[in-house]
This record gives sequence, structure tokens and C-alpha cells, in this order.
Amino acid sequence: TTSAASSPTRARALVSFIESFAAPVPGFPTIQPTDCAHPFLGVVDQQRTQHQVQYLGLPENIRVRRAGFAYRAEYHRFLERFSILSRETW
Repeated sequence: TTSAASSPTRARALVSFIESFAAPVPGFPTIQPTDCAHPFLGVVDQQRTQHQVQYLGLPENIRVRRAGFAYRAEYHRFLERFSILSRETW
């Protein structure tokens, strides 16, 4: 059983958890699927979402990444792998 005091605490924790998914991640575009203040509670506006996806160029970005042109390794891993190709990195 849960006490009445823990119910608001759990509700706040759940809201905080859900909001963490809505927070923008640096380097990644954020799509707002609806005008509602809490998009998880509203209905997704498919036309608005599709417009945002097109505007941000996400389909082209996906095509480029699938073609293998979005290789981003950390510098030390890149150097480890490709240092043999240049005498300057030996």
C-alpha cells in the first residue's frame, strides 16, 4: 500500500522523468508535436510534426548517415585507427 503523502512525491518524480525526455539534447533538433504545454498529454499533430521534420532536413540527414558519411569517432580512436596512413602522426 502507498500512503497519501508519497503519492504527490511519486507524481512529481514521474513528471520530472517525463520532462527529462522532452529536454533538448545538444546537437539534436527538438520537434514539438503539438502546441499543448504537455505534449505527452495531448494528441500529436501529424501535419505539424511532418513540417518540422522536413524543415530540419531530417530525411536528408538520415539518408547521408545511412550511406556511411556521418562517421564521428572520438579523436583518440580516430588517431589510433588512421595514424598509420600519415608519417606526421607516427
